[in-house]
Amino acid sequence: MHRVHNILKKIAFALFAISFFCLLHAQPASIPYFSTIEQYKSLNSNQLLDIADKFYANNSKDSALICYSLIYNNNAIKKDTVLVQALNRAALIYYSNYDYKTSLELFLRALKIAEDIGYNEYVGRIYNNIGNIYNAFKDLSAAENCYRIAYEKKGSDQLMAVVLLNLGVIAGDKNELDSAMMFFRKAYTMRKQSDAPNMLYDILNNMAVVYLRKEQYDSALYYYNLSLENVRQFNLESHEAKFLQNIAEFYYNLKSLDSAIYYLNKSNELAEKAKSYDVLSGNYFYLSQIEEQRGNKSKALEYHHKFYAIKDSIFNASKYAEINQMQFLYDMAKVDKQIQELNAERELKERMIVFQRTIQWILISAFLIVLVVLLYIYLQKQKLNQSYKVLVSKNIEIVNQDSKYKQQIADRNKVILNLEEELSRFVQHRENKYQATSISRDLQHELKEQILEIMSDASIICNSDFTINTLAEIVKSNRTYISKIINQEFHKNFNSFINEYRIKEALKMLQAEDYQKYTVEGISKMVGFESRSTFNIAFKEITGVTPTFYIKSLQSSTLQNT
Repeated sequence: MHRVHNILKKIAFALFAISFFCLLHAQPASIPYFSTIEQYKSLNSNQLLDIADKFYANNSKDSALICYSLIYNNNAIKKDTVLVQALNRAALIYYSNYDYKTSLELFLRALKIAEDIGYNEYVGRIYNNIGNIYNAFKDLSAAENCYRIAYEKKGSDQLMAVVLLNLGVIAGDKNELDSAMMFFRKAYTMRKQSDAPNMLYDILNNMAVVYLRKEQYDSALYYYNLSLENVRQFNLESHEAKFLQNIAEFYYNLKSLDSAIYYLNKSNELAEKAKSYDVLSGNYFYLSQIEEQRGNKSKALEYHHKFYAIKDSIFNASKYAEINQMQFLYDMAKVDKQIQELNAERELKERMIVFQRTIQWILISAFLIVLVVLLYIYLQKQKLNQSYKVLVSKNIEIVNQDSKYKQQIADRNKVILNLEEELSRFVQHRENKYQATSISRDLQHELKEQILEIMSDASIICNSDFTINTLAEIVKSNRTYISKIINQEFHKNFNSFINEYRIKEALKMLQAEDYQKYTVEGISKMVGFESRSTFNIAFKEITGVTPTFYIKSLQSSTLQNT
């Protein structure tokens, strides 16, 4: 029974290996290259670049390369940014197919044009790409030189982060760990400022590697976990599987085998889902080593077989991919030749199309400019009319409030006169009291003048502690005399009397530039009111308007005068 079980396991494993090999070998149907040329040869360079970029984004590199070739093999296309972009991206495709010679030729051609036309945005990018070619050949000195030139040329924060990351990797390969960490930290800062500020996992992972090589294990584990957390934000399962394998390798080297197994199993789950067979292969290798160290020979052998099965499949797939790359490069050589033959035919037609489109764009642009100018004039006129309406409305409100205020004063004076007449009727009933408090006419006039003099001193009357008793003390009289004089001479009680003077002081302050920085509550305190509500009531009673309205009216009047 045990032998049957082993045989079934071997059969299942063989089926798995065959399925895996077939999956790796599955290729999309070949693209009819020459029909693609016919389809796109009549388009201009900008249209071709847009189409090529869409193919490139969808990983249809052969169709993308045809469109890029139509651009840079066309002699009618002058040196411009479109040509630089087409050469750069075509070079990247050749680079991904390991044709470093053609890739370098296209990069250098793009670099020369970019420098000639001052397309600085791409100069640094191209130097970085050339550095990648030298790095592929392990020519670290040449690669580093290209990366440093790319950094000096400047560019977007995202590009600078990539260049700094590459410089850090070079420094790490040269065992200059402190320099590597410096570059990674700068790259981290640049990436934070770029258009993709959260995509930091590659930088964090490289920082972890440096700490690991410096035997600072706590820091290494910390940055491994940071890179893992960051990559999970973007659902990059293949990257996450690789980072989990890194953490597992970390624990394996520290002899923490249980932790290593935990992270290897988690990595396997994601690697199988993402079809990351190179990660699966590495995981099975480590699992076989762990089981062998634990003395579990059968389990170690099982993982060992899985490791070799995947490794062989990857090797065969790699060889098959090399054949496909050779065929791809051969087909592209024929495509380039055919495109060059079409140059003479396209040149005249392309010039006519460019000329016609230039005229169209000039007319459309001129129409749009005129339309925008007319729209701007119309909007400015509408805004000006609206401003005039607001100013007129404010002035009408001020006039109405002033008229209303005068009418209120007149009505109040009538009420006061009526009250005085009524009070005179009761004079006889209070004669005894007034006889006791009667004063001479001269003394009454003298006290009135003293009161007016004191009321003109803002430093005295704007003190919140100033009362009728305070006034009596200052003029060396008594409360009763002072109250009588205010009633008889000014026809109001003390509170109304003092409030009127304080509000006048407030009006002076509000009109002064030095006091525009103070709030209404601050002004009310400065003129002697205990609370803003009391100030608002007195202000409205005396001026006929609220403090807020008065301030807005002043501001409106100021704007009109300016």
